[in-house]
Amino acid sequence: MVGSITDITEKKLLEEQLRHSQRLEAVGQLTSGIAHDFNNLLTIVLANAGQLADELPADSQQQHLATMMKTAATKGAGLIRNLMAFSRQQELHARPVHINSLIIDMRDLIKHTLGTHFSLHVHLQANPCIAFIDPSQLESALLNLTANARDAMSDAGALTIHTANVSFDSLKTSTNSKNKGTFVMVEVSDTGSGIDTQIKERIFDPFFTTKEVGKGSGLGLSMVYGFVKQSHGFVDIDSRLGQGTTLRLYFPLYENGTDRLPSHEHDFTTENTPTVIVETTTVLLVEDEPMVRQMLVQQLTRLGYTVITAKNGEEGLRELTEHPEIGLLFTDMMMPGGLDGYELAKLAQQHNPTIRVVLSSGYSGKLADAHKRTAEGYWVLPKPYLRAELSAVLKNALSQPA
Repeated sequence: MVGSITDITEKKLLEEQLRHSQRLEAVGQLTSGIAHDFNNLLTIVLANAGQLADELPADSQQQHLATMMKTAATKGAGLIRNLMAFSRQQELHARPVHINSLIIDMRDLIKHTLGTHFSLHVHLQANPCIAFIDPSQLESALLNLTANARDAMSDAGALTIHTANVSFDSLKTSTNSKNKGTFVMVEVSDTGSGIDTQIKERIFDPFFTTKEVGKGSGLGLSMVYGFVKQSHGFVDIDSRLGQGTTLRLYFPLYENGTDRLPSHEHDFTTENTPTVIVETTTVLLVEDEPMVRQMLVQQLTRLGYTVITAKNGEEGLRELTEHPEIGLLFTDMMMPGGLDGYELAKLAQQHNPTIRVVLSSGYSGKLADAHKRTAEGYWVLPKPYLRAELSAVLKNALSQPA
């Protein structure tokens, strides 16, 4: 009798990794689309609530209600940013970061988040651990992991943070089958209750949480996952019931300047920004959403601008040809039809080299493209935004050299 045995464990693991990755990718695409639509709605709510708050009698009940609306819309915008973090569509301000130094600087904050009943152990590799990442996002990730570890431990326990530079030709993990190169590893381990296998498969899903209602949004780990993936890294997790949990974040080691990411949008300040522009400029507003377009006409008019509108790129190009007095193009990035906002901006500058351009979108994927092109003189205004932010970016765009 002749027989053979084939170990299909690795094949099954790879198939599960693929299904998990495809599910997260599908959810990411869905959330980024929802985020775009919500940002358009929040732009309208923020603008109108802000205008009401400015115009109603000070300290009146009506002004208080308008301010509450404005605050709620701002919190909604924060929730959308968290969704974008998961879908890897958030705006990153990346630079070379000494991760060991960042962790040392955060030690007191991590201890405060962890609480007095738990001990903190930090083991940092002696060699420089440098990655090209957004430091504020890594800080948020570490605080999210710390809070999760604290909640997973009962009355006592220990949190350990470990860093190392890890090199490999190929590494099989629970979330990736192959990763080649040298990575900075940030490992966060706790002595908590551990995670059940079925739950472990879903912990990076947005809004999934095992906590009580009101104790968490379920976006913490999904934000961590999105940030690491957007930074060209990956996440690995080891956990068993009763034996604690270890999460490892891997970022490509930054060794030279070849992996530099493009700079992001110009900075602008909203302090001491006048609410009215004295010199009237004609603005071409190109926006496909009727309610957003109507709201912006009101806002721009109140700021002292003469406004010409178009609902798509082709119509905007026609208005540019017919109105040589247009001094600034304010266009949405995502529009139906043949021309998107960036293509329209290029044609506008060919038609009038002195025209100023402001790009706006509620979809961060489009804004990420726009950030790469600000060297061409474009300014970027992500949705949603306040009237003061709108006023500031338009003023800065008009004041830059032609």
